[in-house]
Amino acid sequence: GELNIAIYQTIADNVSSGEFTTTIRFFNWNPFCLSLGKNQSINDVNLESCKKLKVDVIKRPTGGKAVFHAAEFTYSVIIPPASKLFRKTIHETYLLIAEWLSDGLAEYGLKARLMPRLNLRHEKKISRNSSCFSSTSDYEITINNKKLIGSAQRRWSGVVLQHGSLLIGNDYLKVADLLNHSVEKRNEMLLYLKKKTTYLTELMSETPDFEEFPDLMGKFWKKKFQVDVIKGNLSRAEMNKAEEIRKKFELFSNSK
Repeated sequence: GELNIAIYQTIADNVSSGEFTTTIRFFNWNPFCLSLGKNQSINDVNLESCKKLKVDVIKRPTGGKAVFHAAEFTYSVIIPPASKLFRKTIHETYLLIAEWLSDGLAEYGLKARLMPRLNLRHEKKISRNSSCFSSTSDYEITINNKKLIGSAQRRWSGVVLQHGSLLIGNDYLKVADLLNHSVEKRNEMLLYLKKKTTYLTELMSETPDFEEFPDLMGKFWKKKFQVDVIKGNLSRAEMNKAEEIRKKFELFSNSK
């Protein structure tokens, strides 16, 4: 988990320095892990449950609440100042990226809707659960009024980073057991997540292949933004840099 975060921090640094242009990355998680927003405390986490379920805990450079990364397509979009997207507002960038993701889902027959923010009074109550998928933001992607993709964005002076999770299976529901809440609050969170979120295996008989989906999204990025898209792998220098900084994102590891 911490290596995934270190990799897109490394890419963000390279994009910010002008070495790279806009970079999109798709990745998954092995082992599964719980990531906390940059301002969230590890005191929110039930470390005994994490140890029992063999879940690592990491810190993201973006805000938001806890996300249990399990069966999902995780994406990151890293944008330099030279890009037209960089000059958009946060909400405009969210909208454009949400439209891009929705175009990809439509290729599989999934009609996504970009939802406005939920009722703020109810949202404030639910947000105490400390789970990202228990909250929503403008232009979150939903199907049948249920959240399918959760995203977060952070802006530095020289880069915009947005990342998010497209849920494949329902393993993410285990987040209720990984946080320090009473039984009543855990049950409330679980009930809310089941009611307000969905995932691909619930919507499709056959989910996209992990190699196929990023290729498709690259084609839709090219079509939407009228730019060339080049597929590539991480360089040895990038991996070395990510290995150097990975420890600063690690909060709890089951390998120790």
